[in-house]
This record gives sequence, structure tokens and C-alpha cells, in this order.
Amino acid sequence: SLLAGIDCLKISKETGVKLIIGEEFYFTDDLSNPSNRLRHVIIIAKNHTGYKNLLALSKYGYDNFTVLFKKVIPRIDWKGLKKYSEGVICLTACGGGILSQLINTRRIDEAKEQAKILKDIFGDNLGLEVQSHSMRRVANLYKDYEDQKFTNHQLIKIGKELDIKVVATVDSHYLMPEDHEAHDVLLAIASGQPIRSGNRLKYTNEFYIKSRDEVKAAFSLYGEKADEFCDNSLYFGGLCENPDWIDPKYSNPSGKELPNFSVYKQSDYKEFLEWKGNQSQEISSKPEDVAYLRYICERNFHCPIGKEEEYRKRLEKEIEIIEMKDLSSYMLIVADYINWAKNSNIPIGFGRGSAPGSILAYYLNIHAADPIKYDLIFERFYYKIKTGLSDIDSDVSQEGKPLVEKYIIEKYGEEYCAQVTNYSTLKPKPYARAISRTFVFGGDPKAAVAIGNAFSESIPKDVKSVKEALEKAPLFSEYANSPKYHQLKKYADQIGDKIISLGLHAGAVIIGKRPLVEIVPLRRTKDGILAVEYEKERAEANGLAKMDILGVSTLDVVDNTLKLIKQQNKPLPKTPWDFDENDEKAYDLISSGNTYGVFQMGTSTSTIELCKKVKPRNIEDLAAINALTRPGVPKEAREEFIKAKQDGREIKLMHPSLERALKPTLGCALFDECSMTLAEDVAGWDLNEADRLRKFIKEKGKNPTKDKKLKDDFIKSTIKNGIEKETANKIWNDVIDNFGKY
Repeated sequence: SLLAGIDCLKISKETGVKLIIGEEFYFTDDLSNPSNRLRHVIIIAKNHTGYKNLLALSKYGYDNFTVLFKKVIPRIDWKGLKKYSEGVICLTACGGGILSQLINTRRIDEAKEQAKILKDIFGDNLGLEVQSHSMRRVANLYKDYEDQKFTNHQLIKIGKELDIKVVATVDSHYLMPEDHEAHDVLLAIASGQPIRSGNRLKYTNEFYIKSRDEVKAAFSLYGEKADEFCDNSLYFGGLCENPDWIDPKYSNPSGKELPNFSVYKQSDYKEFLEWKGNQSQEISSKPEDVAYLRYICERNFHCPIGKEEEYRKRLEKEIEIIEMKDLSSYMLIVADYINWAKNSNIPIGFGRGSAPGSILAYYLNIHAADPIKYDLIFERFYYKIKTGLSDIDSDVSQEGKPLVEKYIIEKYGEEYCAQVTNYSTLKPKPYARAISRTFVFGGDPKAAVAIGNAFSESIPKDVKSVKEALEKAPLFSEYANSPKYHQLKKYADQIGDKIISLGLHAGAVIIGKRPLVEIVPLRRTKDGILAVEYEKERAEANGLAKMDILGVSTLDVVDNTLKLIKQQNKPLPKTPWDFDENDEKAYDLISSGNTYGVFQMGTSTSTIELCKKVKPRNIEDLAAINALTRPGVPKEAREEFIKAKQDGREIKLMHPSLERALKPTLGCALFDECSMTLAEDVAGWDLNEADRLRKFIKEKGKNPTKDKKLKDDFIKSTIKNGIEKETANKIWNDVIDNFGKY
């Protein structure tokens, strides 16, 4: 896998250790025969051309994948090797390699013939790998018969006869000899077998990274040739450039892989050109996507009577920032697929997340919430000093989600679209269950499952790492300190929180400016879905534009309900999704607690009880319930809000400057907007700077040094804004420090 390439490049630059990027491939002589035994081959990129061929060959492998032991196995063949041979080095891999496997099964003449073919393809960029371990084992379900010393001897003979360099390598599956045990635990977890099982893949303690002296000693039988084999490893490494080209910014310094929206393909293009021709020189000279965004906003502009100046001022401010950040196409792309879905009668949510803070997005029909009416802040969505893209989450019915994705692929092209990978890691709960099963705690598999589940359930939801679980989860730490269950602690640092499998992000779709295979590694799932191998943070860091299209089954339920009403010839709303937000009967129903199955209002007993206690009468009350039921919100916060709501008393705040931020939410900091408004009113920060406080609350103490600086800045700014030092400190300690709880 090439997914770690971008991380390794960063570490290489930090340490000065040269990075050589390559991949081990599964090879078969015949892609049409899925039962063909697979062999390994190593392909290494020498230069940018080689890296692009490496990425292309990797996708070629996934395009021809098979499934073994429930895992996707990408496969390449001679055609793929020939097509993508420029700029790369080919090494013949381990005991299961392209030649070694033939040698181990005594097809030595066939190995020699295939070595000739490899030399014809790669010339002097071919190396025959000999390895410094002495493994010898019989064939089993996972491996062919293998005798590494015999294989080495035959490869050296073939190298001499065909004039191919022989390269000493180390088949390293872990870093140090002492890591062998933890590696074996991971293999056991992956196989679903106990540690003592003989029916799974195992390695000896020889498969670590060895020194030159150790490798040379393994080939002492060959005298001076041992030095030559080691030198050839350096020779091939020296052919490789420093791989700056792993970073997409190497070939696109802007760092933005966002495509331009094709305005000329729009049905209203003619009308747009007429409008553009009537605008000032400043606007008519703008790029088409920039001008088209203004055209759509102008066409859809509306506001309450007497508020035109306020709405136009807000819109112009947002447009200026979106244009300055070159995000016009991004907004248009999102608006295009959302409006296509609506026009195709696919149920779409009204909007969520930070995007409803944008009135520009409101006029594009991306969401249905008037941000001025609901006091939503644009800077929570975007601001002048922000880099990258802000997520625009779109809720789509489960049935409609594949149709929207298909529309995007057809519009922008298969080469430019892919989904995003999710990394499944051995987090505290799965770690506890896995260790218990692997070491058969309790003496038998059934008992091991029960004990593992008990460990897992003892871990609080807000505990994110195995190390933290050892410290904070009472039952977990109790067992971890027991000699009987010492493995819980023993392997925590080595395998806890490590990536163990790849999945798909629930809704992220990449749309690229260039064919994605040219810049990032791609893979396919068992269902054949194409995805970038990066998870969302790495994808965004590499400039990839991610669209979030989230399938929500509740939208299907509502849609199907409307269809049933129609079948019964009963009255429908004016349009299927045009509901009255002041419907008293709806609020009565929610207040009664009869909300089982209602999206975010009936998902748990505690949520239903909250509905009954809060007795919502407007959208703001529903939003408060939704915020209070989020994971990690303490019980005290809910009780504090309920008490204030039920008492109906005037809220007493520490200082008048807190009124705008906290009075509407009864003194509780329920929303991101609360923190930003507080920073604006208390510290006098503009909303661009106020986002620092929002991020501080989200991070919840992960960076103490950064947090201290922010606190100092906030206190200084608050004093400068005319508030006494004692009050400033009290606001920080008693209000802001508690924000994270909400």
C-alpha cells in the first residue's frame, strides 16, 4: 500500500533519512484464472514518471482484484509490468516472490525464463532479491513450501548466467527482534485465531531490520560476493531521487485540486451571458465561475421587507471572501448536485453543520436556513485566514445517495472521482475484546468473549486511546494490572490504536481537477468502489476537494410516508417537504415524548425524556435538545438547561458582555456560535479571530502550550476591551473552560 507515502515524506524531510517509495504487488501469469497461485514482486519509483507509473500500476492491480479470505487482493500481470515499466526499479521479492516461488516448487527452468522476460522489460533496473533469513517450512494454507537458502543459491546462479544484479535485502515485518512477539499478536488478531493456534500465518524472530554486518554474515558462504550483494542494495537506492513528487503540490503549487465548474454547460448559460454583459467592468471581467455565482445569488435574492440593505451587505461580504479564496467553483459544484437531486425528487435535508451560516449558500439552495433570521455566523463556515475547504454536509435519502454519486461521476468523469477511505484502528474497546480473545482469557473462547466485553463496556465513551483507557477505565486498568491478564498492558504501546483495516467514509466523495490516479494512491473495495487510500484529513491536506453526501434513512421514511398518504388520497403539504415550522400539534407531539423513531428526537430514552422536560415550542428549542443529547455532554449540563427552561426565570450572567452569547441559550454554551459571539463581545475579537476560541473548545486540552497562549491572549484582549482582570479570569475559568462539556 502507498497510503503512508505522504506521511513518510514528511518524516524524511524532518530526519534527513532518504525515502524510497515502492509497493509489493501480487503477480499472476493469468488474470483470467482467479485460482492461479499469486506471487510477489516489488516495484520502486526512481523519479516522478516512475511514481506516476507506480500509482497507475497500483490502480491496475485493484482493477483486476480478487477476494481471498474475505480480503481484496489486487493483482497485476505481464501486461501491467510492461505498460508501467518506465522510471521504476523491479525487485523479485521474498520467498513467495515472482521467481522464488517457482524455485521453491522446483520449476527452476521456468524461473530462469521469467527472469529473462523481466530483464527484457526492466533492463538494468532489475534486481534479484536474496534474503538474509534461513526460513524453511512446508506448504500450508497460507504459504508455499519455502527454503530461503536454496532459493538464494538458485537466484545467485541465475544472476550470474543472465548478468542480472543480485541484491541483498531484508524481509522486515517489524523493526527490532523484540517486536516479533507483538507482531505475532497482530497476526493472531487479524486471523481471528488464538495466539497458540497452528492454523494461521506466523513468522520467526528473524524478520526485523538488520545491519549490513548481519546481512553480510548471512552470505559469508559466498565470500567477497556478500559485499557486492549489499552494495547492490545501495546501488538501486542511489538510482532513486528524493521523492518530493509524492506531494501533489510538486506538480500543482497552488495546492488546490478543485475542478472549475463548467458554467457553459448550464441550461441558463445564455441568460447568464446576457446578465453578465449588463454588469460593471469589474464584474463582467471576472472568470465565468466567479461571475456565475454572483448571477445565481442575484437571481435568487430575497429578504424580509425593510431588510434589503442588511441582507445585501452580508451577501457581499461573503462573496468577497469566497472569491478571495477562489472557492466559487466549490460552492457551485455543491449547489449543482444538491439542486439536481431536488429536481430529481430525491429527498434532501434542509442543511446542517456550519454551511447554514452562509447566506450565499442559502441563495444557492444548498440549505434552507436563513442565517440572519437565526443568528448564524458565516465565520463558523469560512473566514479570511482559513485555508482549505469547509465541509458542506448534505443529507440525502439512502435510496437517493447512489444516484447522486452516479450523477457526480457522470458529470466530472470516472478518472476524476473517488470515495474516501476510513482507517479502522485498534481503539480501546476493540483492543480489549481482541486481546481477550487472542489470549483466551477465562480458559475458553466463550469466557474470553464475555471477559473482553466486560473490559470494553467499562471504558467511558470519551476515552479515545488505549493508554488513556489504562489510566481512566476502572475495570480495564484493574485487569491490566493483574498478572493473570498482563497482556492487556503489555501490548498497549505497540499495537494499541494502530490501523488494522480500511473502510469507506460514510459520505465523502472526491472530485479532482486532474485524473486522481496521477497524484494519489487509489484502491477498490470488495464491491468494486474506487477510493483514494487517504482518509479525509490526508485527502484534504493534499488539496483534494471532498464533498460530503450522507445517506440518512429518516429521509426515506418521510418520503415513503408521504407516498402512503398520497395512496390513501389524503391531503399532503403544499410541496412534499414544505412543513410549517410553527405547527403547534407537532410541538405537542414532541413534548409528549411520543417521538420513538423520530430523527434526533427519539433515538434514546434520555432524548425522549429531554423532549418531555424541555417541552419545545420552536426551532430553537429543538436545536437545544439536539445539542444536549450529543455524546459526551454531561448530565449536569442537561439538568442546568432544563431547570432554567422550566423555571422561566431571568438568566443572571456574570457580566453584561455575555448576554448576546449566552442569554438565548439560558446561560448554557450549547453551540459553536456561543463561543464565537462571546469572543467577539468579551474580548473584542473579530469573528475571524474568534474561531480560535471555537477550535480551543473542540480540541479539549490536547495542546496545553497552545491553550495557555490562547488564554493569555484572551485575558489581555478582554482587559483591553474594558473588563476588569478579575472578571476576565473568572469568565475564562467558569465559562469558557466549561464550554468543552457542551
